[in-house]
Amino acid sequence: MRKIFKVILTVTVLLIFGQAKSQTIEVGQDATQIKTLIEWTTKDHNKPDSYGNTSNSYWTWDVKYYNGKIEDVIQCYQDQYLIDFRVIANYCKHYVMENGKLAYVLTQFDNISLEKLKEFYSDNYSADKIGELYFSDDLEHYTKIYLANNGLATKEWRKTIIAELPSNIQQLVKTKQTTIRTETKTKQKEEFTAKLTKEDADSKERQYTILTCDNFSDGLALVGIDTEHKAGEMNYGYGKKLFGYINDKGEYVIYPKYEKAFSFIDGFALVTTNTRYTNNWEFINKEGINIFNENFTDARSFSEGFAAVRMKNGNYGFIDKTGEFISNPIYQEVGDFKEGFARVKFQEKWGYIDKTGKEIIYPQFTSAYDFSEGLAAVSKFVNYHYTEYGFINKTGNYAFPAGKSKNITYKIKKDFYGGYALISGAVNHALAYGLDYNGLGFISKEGKAKVKGGFKDLFSFSEGLALAQKAVGHKYGFVNEKLQWTISPMFDDAGHFSEGLAKVKINSNWGFIDKTGNIVINKSITSSNTTLQTNAPFDDVSDFSDGIAIVKTRNKLGYIDKTGNWIIKPELVGAKPFKNGIARVKYSDRKGWNFIDKNGKVLFENFL
Repeated sequence: MRKIFKVILTVTVLLIFGQAKSQTIEVGQDATQIKTLIEWTTKDHNKPDSYGNTSNSYWTWDVKYYNGKIEDVIQCYQDQYLIDFRVIANYCKHYVMENGKLAYVLTQFDNISLEKLKEFYSDNYSADKIGELYFSDDLEHYTKIYLANNGLATKEWRKTIIAELPSNIQQLVKTKQTTIRTETKTKQKEEFTAKLTKEDADSKERQYTILTCDNFSDGLALVGIDTEHKAGEMNYGYGKKLFGYINDKGEYVIYPKYEKAFSFIDGFALVTTNTRYTNNWEFINKEGINIFNENFTDARSFSEGFAAVRMKNGNYGFIDKTGEFISNPIYQEVGDFKEGFARVKFQEKWGYIDKTGKEIIYPQFTSAYDFSEGLAAVSKFVNYHYTEYGFINKTGNYAFPAGKSKNITYKIKKDFYGGYALISGAVNHALAYGLDYNGLGFISKEGKAKVKGGFKDLFSFSEGLALAQKAVGHKYGFVNEKLQWTISPMFDDAGHFSEGLAKVKINSNWGFIDKTGNIVINKSITSSNTTLQTNAPFDDVSDFSDGIAIVKTRNKLGYIDKTGNWIIKPELVGAKPFKNGIARVKYSDRKGWNFIDKNGKVLFENFL
C-alpha cells in the first residue's frame, strides 16, 4: 500500500503531466514554469486525439496575480476519474506561490466530503500516518487533510520541514527521515559498487581509472572516472567520464554520476547530469541534493556568497545561498562578485551592482573589468579612432582622469595587482587618429603613470617585481615600478616570483633565482652550450607552492624543496602542485590519478 500512497502524493502532478514528457512539479519551482506547464497540459488534455475522440473529463486553468507576481496557478478537473480513489471527482488544484516559487499545493474537492476523503486515506495509507499527517515513502513530503474555510474537503501537499511540523512528531519524523536517507545512501553505494564490480575482476584491482581529480575544497575533492574501460584496458586516455566527490578518507560521499561538475565552494557544487541539453545545471549540497530545487540554463560557482545563473529567457542574475535572486535577472552578461561588486551588462553596456542587487554604477561602459585592489578598469567608446580607458572606484567615480596621465595617453592591459596596473601608452602624442601606443608601463592608484619603450612584453607585479621581456634579443628579466631593470634580462624564459623564488631558463635548462637575481637552485643553467653536463637538466619546472616545486627531467616528474633537494624522486608520469600538503599524481605502474602527501605516501590505496 505504501507504493500506492506515494502515487497519491504525486499522481495529481504526474497524471496531469504524464503526457508532458515526464515533467514534474516540485516545491521551489519557478512560478512561470508552473504556469507554462499547467497551460500546456490543460490544452493538450482537452484537444481531440488523432481519431477525433475527446476525454470524458474536462480541464480548465487560471492564474491569480498579486502586485504583478503570480500568486496562484489553478487547474480544475470536471468528471475526472481518480485511480487511487476509484471515483469520478470534480476538484481544483491550487499551486500556491511565495516569492515567485511554488510553496505548496492545495487540492479541493467539490463532490467528495471531508469524511469520505479521510476514509480513503485511513483505509489505504494508515501505515504512512504520523500524527495527523500522511508522509511519502521517503518522508520528504507530507499531506494534511482538513475542511477549508470555503467548506471544501482539502488536502494540502508540502515539503517536509522539521521545524514546521507539530512539535509532538518532529523528533520522530527527523529520526525516520535520517534513517531513510542513510539507507538510501547505502543502497546507492551498493548499486554503484555492484555496477563497477566485474565477476572476473581481481577484488584488489581498481576497476575504473581516475581520469582526473581536483584539489580538496570545502573538505571534498572532485574526481572523474572512466566508466567505459576497466583498469588495465587500452583506452588511449579516453572514455566516458563521470564525476563524483570523495572525502579526506578517499571514500565517495557523492558517487560519480555527473557528466560535468565543479569543486565545492561555500558548501555548494555546480553539476549537470546531461551536457547535451540546456537548462540542466544545478547546485548540490554535500549530500548530493539539488538544494534549490531549480535547474539553470547556465551557472557559475559561488563567489563571495553569490552565484551567477542564466534563466530560460537567456538573462543572467545572481542568487544567494538560499537560492533567492537578489534582483530581477535582466542582464545579458555578468561577472562574478569581487570585492563586493559584480559587473553586469545591460543593453550592450557594462555597469556594476552591489550585493543587494542595486546598480551602484549604471551600465554605461564599452568594457569593464572586476574590481581589484579597490579599483576597476573600464573603457568608453568615443569614436572609431579612439576609446577612452580609465579606472573607477567603488563610489562610481573615476579614481583619476581617464585616458591621460600628464603627457601619457594610455590604454589598459591588465587590472591592478600589487599596487600597479599594466598599461600601454604613448608619450607626447596628441589625441588624434592613428595614435600609437608604442610603450609599456604601469600606473599607480594615484594615477601616476610611467611608460617606456624597449619592451617586447611586460607583466603584472608579483611579490614586488614585474617580469619583462626585452624587445632586442627577447631576453627576460625583472623590473621595478620605475621600469628599471633590477634583475638583468639574461634568461631565455622566466616565470613570476612565487614564495620568494622565480623560475628561469637558460640553454633549455631551468633553475630558480631569488629577488637579488642569484641562481639558488640548479646553478648549472649558466654553463655554456659547450660545457659537459654532469647532471640531467631540468626540462621544465613549476612555480613553488606549499614550499615545493615540480621538476621534469628525463621525461619523469618529481618534487624539490627550496634547497633544491628531491623530496619525491622523478618517477611520476603526472604531477600537480601541492596545496595544503596534498598533491595529485600519476605513477607509471598505477592506472589513473591519486593523492599523495609530502612524504610521497599514496593516501587512498583502494579508492576506485
